[in-house]
Amino acid sequence: MARVRHLRSTPIATFDVAIARAREGDSAGFQWLFDAFNRQLAGFARARGCRDVDAVASETLARAFHRADRFSGDESAFRSWLFAICRNILIDEARAEARRPRVSNGAVLGDLAAGDDVASEVVADVGDRAAELLAHLTEKQREVVSLRIVAGLSIAEVADVMDCPETAVKALQHRALRTLQKKISSAPVSPGEELSLS
Repeated sequence: MARVRHLRSTPIATFDVAIARAREGDSAGFQWLFDAFNRQLAGFARARGCRDVDAVASETLARAFHRADRFSGDESAFRSWLFAICRNILIDEARAEARRPRVSNGAVLGDLAAGDDVASEVVADVGDRAAELLAHLTEKQREVVSLRIVAGLSIAEVADVMDCPETAVKALQHRALRTLQKKISSAPVSPGEELSLS
């Protein structure tokens, strides 16, 4: 586990400097990494239906910081590593939520975080239509779309996070985008909402 300490006062400008200093336990290195990745992690958690996105993002970064001295690789590898940690936290939360007891009227205490209804959290930021569209995707397709679009990861990084071949990620992304395209193109236009190409 890396011990946090203040080593230098020189500003950090690159990932390589930040990770090197974080490995040494320098709090400025940790802060740079937190600032660089916290928002993307929170966005991914939100798109996966997480209720407390800030807690998940913070927990992800805390776990990474505790193991920073054991990490080796470039920024791409670090991003993949972070999102794999985040994904595992979300899976663990979903399993815990599924095991929670039911109340007497049969209602489940809470929604399954990474399950069928990603829409609830997306609604707050993107709107009802986007949530409705995402609901038409499989869980794996939603995950690929979330990692690619919300988190901004490359195909290779998504494959690393999901522990599957790049060809599988490409196929999931292709199917997801085709499904979304069909849903968008078949959507009725309300009166007064005519589409214009000009």
